Amino acid sequence: MSRNTRVSTYGKLGLILLIYLILAVAYSIVTPIGRGADEWAHYWYAQFIADNGRLPTSPAEREIAGYKSDWPPLYHLAAAGLTFWIETEGPPTFKYRADNVRRQLVPTQGPEAILHTEDERFPWQQEILIWHLGRFLSITFSLGTLVVTYFAALEWFEGIEAKSRRLPTDTPNKVTNIDSQFPNYQLSIINYQLFAVLTVALLAFNPRFLFTGMLFNYDSLTLLLSSLFLWLCIRIVKSYHSTWGFWGLGALAGLALVTKYLTLLLPLVIVYVAWVKVAESQGRKVAG
Repeated sequence: MSRNTRVSTYGKLGLILLIYLILAVAYSIVTPIGRGADEWAHYWYAQFIADNGRLPTSPAEREIAGYKSDWPPLYHLAAAGLTFWIETEGPPTFKYRADNVRRQLVPTQGPEAILHTEDERFPWQQEILIWHLGRFLSITFSLGTLVVTYFAALEWFEGIEAKSRRLPTDTPNKVTNIDSQFPNYQLSIINYQLFAVLTVALLAFNPRFLFTGMLFNYDSLTLLLSSLFLWLCIRIVKSYHSTWGFWGLGALAGLALVTKYLTLLLPLVIVYVAWVKVAESQGRKVAG
């Protein structure tokens, strides 16, 4: 890969990430607090951990921590670790509709659980600051997902290009200038890098990813860990990291499981990757 090609590709990737970051931060600021699905439950869970320094241990404490408190806590531990120092006693505080019968003309649960007042304006303080820092944490995880997606796509498309553009078998052992003898080879490199950048752009500017990726919930961390898992799977199948690769897959699957239960199938992927590698090894022995 030439230096100019690498710089050009990273420049495009950096521009996509910058535009995504601007859009995600703007989205998180203009979207009223609590408008995302289950944001309240995730906030209560993280805040309970920040206030008490531990997970809820009884039904009564889980009631206080919200209905997500029986779910894996990794995201909430991260949010609590980021915001534990913020004082929450005294104003400004959230104006819950459930606290006053006069406010209960609309449902007191879900996105309209609070009255939105001038307290939510910048500069943020106390509970409002916690909420926005939690959203910024999610944006950081989502940004990491985009970076990992680039490298995973690069590995994938590089493998496809390598299979479709094999060098001739009669190529001399020592080639002094591969670009001049095989002009399509450099084009191949440019193509798979372009496809990797386009993959990142399609994900970054998907409205659902943009919205979900900035919410105060565990989806952003789940996507980051899952994308790292996928990237490592591709690397292992391509015969990288033979000594520690499967340990890494196990660690990532474990972290994903303590983030969200829906990643329960990841260990089955490890079994499949192991089967692929065993079949590949046996094929080499037969060919040998």
